[in-house]
Amino acid sequence: MKKSKNWLKVAAGAAVGVVVGLLTAPKSGRETRRDIKKKALHLSSEAEKRLKKLYKHLIREANVLETKSRHLQGQAKKEIGEAIKKARFISERVKQMISDIRDGLADQDEVDKAIAAGEKAQEDLRPPAPPRCAPEQAVS
Repeated sequence: MKKSKNWLKVAAGAAVGVVVGLLTAPKSGRETRRDIKKKALHLSSEAEKRLKKLYKHLIREANVLETKSRHLQGQAKKEIGEAIKKARFISERVKQMISDIRDGLADQDEVDKAIAAGEKAQEDLRPPAPPRCAPEQAVS
């Protein structure tokens, strides 16, 4: 008997909460759903644009670096080869994420991870900056 009274109190409290929420809501349910849908579409569109740009850059940079690496030897060639291989793998992951966004299957955490991995791979493809030379000292 005591359990049924507790359940009844919980149900009554929930019903009161729903009614109060509906009465004090600034927008109708239809407007709220429309706004949520609009925001979700905007966010997925922005993520897709960012991923497409990242994908194009990764492919282009990997190709350029691959061409340049043909003239290298030893450890440098091995390191660049690994960076190219990683960039190609990540670019395929980014491409799949673009497809998942279009299909409505993308999870925000996975999108963020794909973007972070793509940006890291993009960074790894950049050639190191040449060492700076000290300005020559005036000879007296």
